[in-house]
Amino acid sequence: MKRLLVSLLMTVVFVLLTTFSGWLIWITYVRPIAQAAEGSSYKDEFEEIAYSTRDLKAHFHNIDETISIEKQNPTLCFKCHGTYAHSKAKDIRSFLNFHSYFISCEVCHMRREEGRTYFYKWIKPGTDDEILTLSGRPGNYGAVIVPFSVEGGAARRLDKTLTDKAVQSYMKLKDSFTADQAAEAKLRIHEGISNKPVFCDECHRENGYLDFRKLHYPPERAKVLTSIEVVGMIQKYKNFYLPTMFDPDAALTDRQQAGQETRK
Repeated sequence: MKRLLVSLLMTVVFVLLTTFSGWLIWITYVRPIAQAAEGSSYKDEFEEIAYSTRDLKAHFHNIDETISIEKQNPTLCFKCHGTYAHSKAKDIRSFLNFHSYFISCEVCHMRREEGRTYFYKWIKPGTDDEILTLSGRPGNYGAVIVPFSVEGGAARRLDKTLTDKAVQSYMKLKDSFTADQAAEAKLRIHEGISNKPVFCDECHRENGYLDFRKLHYPPERAKVLTSIEVVGMIQKYKNFYLPTMFDPDAALTDRQQAGQETRK
């Protein structure tokens, strides 16, 4: 009799779990696909949000697919350092990396020298064509901001310190260089590059490195870019902490520390 009850109970539990699993699969996968195929319109506004097709390019943080499209004419920087060149500072590297989607590396990695005149333009990748009107989604204007300096009365692009022929020569020969030759080549490539890059608060402020109005931003947008909240957050908070609820060792350490402080 006892075995029969146990078997019956296990059968009931199995049926319930199977039913629940089937319901989860249906509500998560089958139902949205079926409704999308039928062209159903969702009455509930939150269901519309949950099951609507997202335009990935409209995401605030530019995702891999978007960046790869715009890097069809990668500079030497990207050929050597990769699309995501910033990796050391884990707390802010995502902010730095998505800037490289619409700002040439030299904007931040070449500091201004006294006695020289500098200005910036939106340039179509792989060309010398300037963009004078910003159209499209923020940051996705089909161009990147490029720094220029005035030398001998003429404007000089600072993101092209090497000719295309020199770049091709380097890419062809770099694997055959000795250690000394590689070091010499890197010095030539990084000529003019500053040891200390321009940081967020040096651009996103009044009279900063970039004049957003001269870069054809509308007045209201330019005003926002001079006082963007993320800059203040990065300046104020030097340490970032992640929840420890899924890390038993870290959670235990936190509880032990809390207990010690309570006893004090």
